[in-house]
Amino acid sequence: MTKEDSPTSPWRTAAIGFAAGCVGGSMGIFVGQPFDTIKVRLQTHGAHYKGPLQCAQYTWQREGVRGFFKGLASPLIGSVPVNAIVFGMYGTTLQAIDPAPKPALSSIFYAGSFAGFLQSFVVCPTDLVKCQLQVQDGFTQKQYTGPLDCLRKITAVHGPRGLLQGLWPTLMRDSYSFGVYFFVYDAIQRWLESESTPTLLFAGGSAGVVSWTIIYPMDVIKSVIQTLPPKAPAHERRISYQAKRLLHQHGWRIFTAGLGTTVLRAFPVNAVTFYFYDWTVDALS
Repeated sequence: MTKEDSPTSPWRTAAIGFAAGCVGGSMGIFVGQPFDTIKVRLQTHGAHYKGPLQCAQYTWQREGVRGFFKGLASPLIGSVPVNAIVFGMYGTTLQAIDPAPKPALSSIFYAGSFAGFLQSFVVCPTDLVKCQLQVQDGFTQKQYTGPLDCLRKITAVHGPRGLLQGLWPTLMRDSYSFGVYFFVYDAIQRWLESESTPTLLFAGGSAGVVSWTIIYPMDVIKSVIQTLPPKAPAHERRISYQAKRLLHQHGWRIFTAGLGTTVLRAFPVNAVTFYFYDWTVDALS
């Protein structure tokens, strides 16, 4: 076996991480899409609903099952490069900075943060399209017929740069959250001293819950910015402007709008994601 093909080769590590990330990420996105739709609607049109259950009830009554999966195509397609970057670069970076059989938890955090930073440039456009489609809930005039129409209308106003609407809050959210994500996942496995299926599911679900809870206020701001119409004034796209506006108009509770739904979503989604990620890594290794 050549050096390039050896199990410790950066190229092999990246390739395995790419494939495993695609499988795990795709499964997780499909499981979590209904929860994500409710979360975005509560964050942006919360005044129309008394809570997640009523939001789910209205969605079912007005749009049926399809309403919960609005915007699914965008993150599902985007999950291929996104999860390839996250898991592929995480493994490659970790091997580069700490090649020990049992890397330090601090190294795991830094590798996860770097991976989250890189994937933000891919996830921002897909999240933008997803959010724009998710808020078409019957309370507002329908602007887009689907993902391609959404892309066309956004780029018609701002060009390709328009697809990076919400990039800064995405960078701030994902750079930190993915560091926490991988840190918690590995820390729980070490604490339980087990790699059994129940442990992997519990560690993955817990990592998702903790990482989402910590950065949730920034996710609220990101959702608000990414659901602005393409012709919204430039100052409304600023994090500081939206943070002040939301706090003044709605109080601090707006920064936890939809958090319960997100936590409910985070556990099964990330349990499934990490389970299939590890399963694929083991199969390919």
